[in-house]
Amino acid sequence: MKYKGTLIVVKDCNRALRFYRDMFGFQLLQDNDGNMELTNHLYLQESGYWERVTNRSVIPNSNQSELYFEELNIEQFVRIIR
Repeated sequence: MKYKGTLIVVKDCNRALRFYRDMFGFQLLQDNDGNMELTNHLYLQESGYWERVTNRSVIPNSNQSELYFEELNIEQFVRIIR
């Protein structure tokens, strides 16, 4: 399994992008309308998108985030870790 980055759920991706760009110099790599990929393996996802995809509510002020991994052969990986 390969570590891809850290995903942060935010209210407004554009506002969060300005913060990470101005404060840390991160740059936008890809904008998928509610999902942004920045340099340094940082992903921003708007709370409405996150709630639709996960079918879960965002808990305000919880500092909610997740580590994002990608695996091309997930079936083989699942067999290995079992």
